[in-house]
Amino acid sequence: MSSRWLIAIGIAWIASSSSWAAANEVESALQAMMPGHAVTERRVALEEEQRDELRKRVRRKAYVPRAWSLFSLVADSGEVSYAGHWRTMGKHAPISLLVTCDSSLEGVRVRVLQQSEKYGRGITQPSFLKPFAGKTLKDEWRIWHDFDGITGATVSSTAVLNAVHDCLQCIVLLAQE
Repeated sequence: MSSRWLIAIGIAWIASSSSWAAANEVESALQAMMPGHAVTERRVALEEEQRDELRKRVRRKAYVPRAWSLFSLVADSGEVSYAGHWRTMGKHAPISLLVTCDSSLEGVRVRVLQQSEKYGRGITQPSFLKPFAGKTLKDEWRIWHDFDGITGATVSSTAVLNAVHDCLQCIVLLAQE
């Protein structure tokens, strides 16, 4: 299969409105990441101005969804955290991520929900995901400088890095409403 077909299939997958990771998988992953928090999903239809603002904020030409779910996680203490589900394309296959951050929109945590990259399996490892903790949108986000990439899977590593950054941008935009 030619690379053009693979790219076309990947773009079609990202653009589709069907969720690759089931909603209950997202909620169970959130419960595992943030035990003891009450999860509330707010489905938001992004207006054109919001989509334009996100297009300005994202790191590259990325698909900006027309609708998106912002998850609010409330602890027993009343502290609120936010989460978002983001999909991106690795080198050969789609990657599905869950990104959480605290109420100050920092304290990032990432979980890879699904991926089927042949050489990018390292993107699910804690050693790759740990450097996201404590990152803010004001920090530098460069692969091989601020984040260790996965040898032989630089495209997948970069795709995850950009997806987490883009997901945080969407969380920031919607959480401030």
